[in-house]
Amino acid sequence: MAVAGCLSSAAGTIPVFFPYQTPFMPREFSRSQRVADQMHRELASILQTEMKDARLGFLTVNAVELGPDMACAKVYVTSLGGEGAAASKEAVAILEKAARSLRAKLSSRMRMRVVPRLRFSFDDSLDRADHISRLLKRAVAEDAAAVGERSDEEQS
Repeated sequence: MAVAGCLSSAAGTIPVFFPYQTPFMPREFSRSQRVADQMHRELASILQTEMKDARLGFLTVNAVELGPDMACAKVYVTSLGGEGAAASKEAVAILEKAARSLRAKLSSRMRMRVVPRLRFSFDDSLDRADHISRLLKRAVAEDAAAVGERSDEEQS
């Protein structure tokens, strides 16, 4: 978006545009970010529709990070079934073994000369967020109980 203005001179008025960026304008993303976003969408679709391994359970792709040269992609996955850390490590091992076939499927869906190598990693951020949430709720409940005890002592 640009703001229009006019400069007055001896020859007349000359229109001038002053470019500026508002908070409502879309931000520009680098190519590696756009490729990572597309890989995220495509991998999520492939895992949901084409991977038929029962040991995987319900996996979701949380994020994809590309290296600066776009030769390697780190894919963060989460198991939403709540099976535990052992099952999640097994799922990551299965995905590592299937990385070549997943890369081949990505190459047919994405228009790139070279599709990055895939490395899978378990993302435990949901578990950590849940743990922190439980800790905060417990702290708030303990504070409320302590405030209630103090007000009872003050009244008596």
